Amino acid sequence: MTPARVQPYECLEPGRDNMLDRPRGHFLPMLAPREDLLPLRPLVARLAVPLATYAAMRTYAGLEADPNAAAEGIFLALFSGALLFAVALLPGLAFELGAGSLLATAALWSLPPGPARGTAISIILTATLVVAALRRLPEAGRQGKLPLRLAISLSLGAQVLLRGHLLFAPERNPKTLFALFVLPLAGALAVWWAARRHGVGPAACAAALTLTLAPGWNVSSLLGWIGFVAGESLVRKETPRGERWTALLLGLGIVARFGLSGAAFLVCGTALAMPLPALGAAAALALAFSWPAGPAAFAGAWPRLFWCLLLVPSLLLPQRERRPAALAALLLAVALPLAPNPGVLAAPVALAVFAASTRPGIAQPRHAWAAILFAASALLASYPWLRPTPLPAALRLFGLSPGWLPFLLLAVAVGRPHRDLGVEVIGVSTDTKFSHLAWRNSENTRRRLARSVSIHSSRRRGAVRSGTTSSSAHAWSVATDMP
Repeated sequence: MTPARVQPYECLEPGRDNMLDRPRGHFLPMLAPREDLLPLRPLVARLAVPLATYAAMRTYAGLEADPNAAAEGIFLALFSGALLFAVALLPGLAFELGAGSLLATAALWSLPPGPARGTAISIILTATLVVAALRRLPEAGRQGKLPLRLAISLSLGAQVLLRGHLLFAPERNPKTLFALFVLPLAGALAVWWAARRHGVGPAACAAALTLTLAPGWNVSSLLGWIGFVAGESLVRKETPRGERWTALLLGLGIVARFGLSGAAFLVCGTALAMPLPALGAAAALALAFSWPAGPAAFAGAWPRLFWCLLLVPSLLLPQRERRPAALAALLLAVALPLAPNPGVLAAPVALAVFAASTRPGIAQPRHAWAAILFAASALLASYPWLRPTPLPAALRLFGLSPGWLPFLLLAVAVGRPHRDLGVEVIGVSTDTKFSHLAWRNSENTRRRLARSVSIHSSRRRGAVRSGTTSSSAHAWSVATDMP
């Protein structure tokens, strides 16, 4: 029997509860979600945009009478084309590709040669990549899945921004191509795997922070991420057998290449699944790293502790079950030798991000802080500044130095009892002072705190307590007793 023909908008009849369904391919265009038009725009056409940008900028640079201006224009053309190539690989509609191409070309054509032109183009390209990431990562976080194509595109773009000095003429060789394309590709695979375990937001935050250390992807930071992923795969019970054997081979290779530092990478990966054994291994490794230097090793521990806490300030408020992992991250971040470069701290910093609290009041400021640090470091690492270590310079732009560490610890210690009222302290903030005054001077605030502590304690410990909603003294004792 032939089925009855369905009218195009029959789903919108009164009384039907499937008004947004698409029966037999028909739907109301105004109410339907926007379709992804990527299949209608072949990748070859999108890759033509960076090629056209490079051709326009390279042609204009070839017409410069001054050799220095011509050399600068050629480098900026290659720099812009490489970053726009990474943006062209983004999934979905890439409005940033056209805007970045147009603005970068206009800046090269209209501004005179010199640092001002290089600064303008670097700002345009950094903003292009950051806006592209901010448009897509929140949506990927809501879906709970990081597309591999998005991870590869952002990894390539970050590498071009942070290690763009490799595009200078004397340094263009096969080793340069390996550093600019192969390393970020492998790093994107590691970040994509970590996002499957820990979520898109924490994985992207950890990648942004670790890329500011070296800066960019190098052998040390890449092996740190691979060691972290391999260590976690070895101790997870749900890991398939083939993946476990692959992780074992990778772990043995990393330990053979880096020795105790490679073992520290693996310990960082095991800390989330086996917190207490990993903490013991981290303490033993920290002692092994510090023993040859003797008391002089503690002299450099204070600045290293400050930089780690400044990168991940929410590490001071970790999840209860991950406190040993957070302590292991601090021990290894302080004790690991910075050889051959600061990229060896990638695994401890990634562990610090994953061990921190995932509450929205803590995670969202942490992600924003990571984006700000990445953007500032990318600008300082690109032309015309070309800082070899941009992260300390980026932090000094905000007036931050190791002398602020006592104030950071004091602010977190004072603000910790007020977590149940939604007051989260991330660094030195005036919100802590305000909440403390409210606790002292407002009877209404005392009652709200008592009620909140009572409910929170009942949920956490499984016991219903009565008589706490009107007694601020008992609520305070419960609050101070809570972890």
